[in-house]
Amino acid sequence: MKKYLAFTFVALCAIFLSSFNNELPEPTSEKDQVSNSEVWEFMRENVFDDLNQLVNYKEEKMFSRCPSGFAQYMDEDESDSDFVYGAITFAQGCDRESYCLYKIDWNKKLTYLRKDNKEDFVTLNTFVKNNKTKTAKI
Repeated sequence: MKKYLAFTFVALCAIFLSSFNNELPEPTSEKDQVSNSEVWEFMRENVFDDLNQLVNYKEEKMFSRCPSGFAQYMDEDESDSDFVYGAITFAQGCDRESYCLYKIDWNKKLTYLRKDNKEDFVTLNTFVKNNKTKTAKI
């Protein structure tokens, strides 16, 4: 009788403990998504420095209560694991304006830019060569 009680106790403990080990399945989606933070890091390291020369951006002169410089906003509905789409803005103090649109080939890590929807995307280097430098307002 003691054997049966001990066996039942061990079996119940095993069942009870195994219920905590169940992992929920990860949701599956048709489109894998690149995170906004990954895009931000990529843009900061690979794009914004090249664009800074187009606005005569000097970090030490851009002090304000509002952050200055370039920022990106990813279009999560259009983006997937292959291509990331979004917009770049430029802030001069508290004055933020739309600067251009971007497309990133995420697999090749190539960036393409255009001023608006009427233009075609061009490489970052071509975009920088084709745009004239304008002086920042600050």
